Amino acid sequence: LLEVPAIKPDVLLLHGQQADEEGNVQYFGAGYFDLLMAQAAKHVICSVDRIVPTSTVRQSARLTKIPSAFVDAIVVTPFGAHPGCSPGLYDQDEAHLKAYVAASRDQKSFDSYLDTFVRNGGGEPAYRDKIGAQALAALTSGGAAP
Repeated sequence: LLEVPAIKPDVLLLHGQQADEEGNVQYFGAGYFDLLMAQAAKHVICSVDRIVPTSTVRQSARLTKIPSAFVDAIVVTPFGAHPGCSPGLYDQDEAHLKAYVAASRDQKSFDSYLDTFVRNGGGEPAYRDKIGAQALAALTSGGAAP
């Protein structure tokens, strides 16, 4: 047997589809090990695509994967999982993922990618502007933003 000490992360960043004002985070897909990681972390910050009323969370309590007792902060970030998917709200952006993989093949192109999408400031709204509202809307099942 091998004994390894438990991991105790200082901060855990997660993304869920929605949360209420109290910080209960709901996932429309599988939660995998997110709750276990949240229990182990000293601080948990969850980005969510939207805030919903607590009554909505109570009506679908089975979707609550991270109870508020484990959450230190909620950050409302529509399309916050992009270029990945947010199950039930939008699909992953295959074109953007392919561009990312291509850019990561050498340092110069990867630096250019980072300059375009990460380093040049403006935060999440600027990132979404660079991706484009039409491209983001195309990722949603109904063609509209979450």
